[in-house]
Amino acid sequence: MGRSIVSILVLIGLAGCAVQPEATTEPSQANVASSLDTDPRSQAIYQILVGEFAGQRGDKAAAAEAYGEAARQAQSPAVAERAARIAVFAEREDLAREAAERWRTLAPTSQGPRRLLALLALRQDDADAAYGHLKAILPEDAAALEKALAEMGAFVANEAANDTGIAVMARLADDYPEQRMAHYIEARVARQAGDAERAVAAAERALERSADWRAARLLRVRALLAGERVDEAIDALHQLVADNPEDYDLRLLLARTLAERGRRQSALDQFQRVLEARPEDARALYAGALVALERGDKARARGWLERLVSLGQRTDAAHYYLGRIAEDEGDYAEARDRYSRTGGSYDHQAQIRLALMAADGGAVGEAIERLERLRSNNPDTRLQAWQAQGQLLRDAGRIEAAIEAYDQGLEVAEDNVDLLYARAMTRIQAGDIEAAISDLRAVLDQDPDNAHALNALGYTLANNTDRYAEAEELIRKAYAQLPEDPAVIDSMGWIAYKQGRLQAAERYLRQAYDLSGQAEIAAHLGEVLWQRDKRDAARQVWNEALQAHPNAETITETMERLSP
Repeated sequence: MGRSIVSILVLIGLAGCAVQPEATTEPSQANVASSLDTDPRSQAIYQILVGEFAGQRGDKAAAAEAYGEAARQAQSPAVAERAARIAVFAEREDLAREAAERWRTLAPTSQGPRRLLALLALRQDDADAAYGHLKAILPEDAAALEKALAEMGAFVANEAANDTGIAVMARLADDYPEQRMAHYIEARVARQAGDAERAVAAAERALERSADWRAARLLRVRALLAGERVDEAIDALHQLVADNPEDYDLRLLLARTLAERGRRQSALDQFQRVLEARPEDARALYAGALVALERGDKARARGWLERLVSLGQRTDAAHYYLGRIAEDEGDYAEARDRYSRTGGSYDHQAQIRLALMAADGGAVGEAIERLERLRSNNPDTRLQAWQAQGQLLRDAGRIEAAIEAYDQGLEVAEDNVDLLYARAMTRIQAGDIEAAISDLRAVLDQDPDNAHALNALGYTLANNTDRYAEAEELIRKAYAQLPEDPAVIDSMGWIAYKQGRLQAAERYLRQAYDLSGQAEIAAHLGEVLWQRDKRDAARQVWNEALQAHPNAETITETMERLSP
């Protein structure tokens, strides 16, 4: 149980009895009892022996019972402490509380028993008892008080990040209203307990007493994010970075937060500044490269990924994404080379890309065979392989076969959101709008905040039904999460167009087109311009987009429909 019996007896001043340290055979209780007197000291020794032997054979319950009795007999705070801790380990809170109280009686100035009693009270959701024990061990000196409160906050946050912990910390904050740490720890516990609004309020009270306190400002940002007050959080984080321009970790946090919250261009700008300061930071290189890829900035992404390769950091991921860039640019030899150098967790993704490349080259059968081998050799990749098979069949114009592939994948995992989403997009292409809507609703049933599904369902309703109010609500939810995503901005413009808000529609669609240059968005923007009697401008947008996308059917169909 962590110590020899002799060392324990020496510690508690009971080593005068005859104990043989070299003995390895457990004596019977009868023999031990017969060798001891019946006075409390001897009984304590006996119970300690029983407890230690029980612990050695893994019988936590018996060890806790024996040590509990030893604590009752011995006049030793060390025995009481060990009894209390063994009882906690054995999940015998009744014995733990009794031993801790005994420990407190024997060592009235020690903080240890109070802390343990507070822990037990927190676990029993007894806020009054926990508060009483914690309050009793706080010092009166102001400087020592702040440190003690910080330690206490960490203790409660680790042990009771729940309503009980919040209640205890709130009472302590009321007791010390001018002590910034008291409000800070209330905020910390509240945030960990999931009460974001309370965490924000408590952090703000801490900042009222210490406006430049970096830790409290950062805690407030995290609480705002937890409460989905994203704009406020990002504004506050921007200000924190502005006030601490040389703080590398803060700027990296800002970059990551912007990326996670869909502010990709702003995130990219911050990653650029981060990497100017530390050009070999693999964390920033990798995260920044992914954001650059999402923004379509392939040159910057390529440079950062190549730097990762040269550093020997995250090379599997770097080669995979360099392969994706080469594939997108039509350099299939380079893409195959990069994929061949991809290993680890990215190997199966590289195999899927190789299959999709084969299908793009017309070798659909070869691609399907590659995916079948992948499913056979790596069962964990089955769902991704079915999704890839559906995609390549869809791209080949074999829509029904694509839906069948998604169906087969969903037989393995009927609620897989990626397969449901992909099948929904394919069903839209097949004209089966109600089935697509059903799939998208199934995605949102499982993941209500899935921004892409929110956007897709909203756009589908806007484009194919007259349920414009519901469509707008869905699209706005997606936009709140991804305000810089061209597809979502396009949907904002399209629902505005459907509702007759042409000026707003033009503004959103022009922003989306400027960000992406996509053919479908060009078709939408041109249609809105046409309806606003800006027909020369509409033709200019369409012609410009056709130069970049000469086979864009969405543009030619729109042009023929509006200007036959």
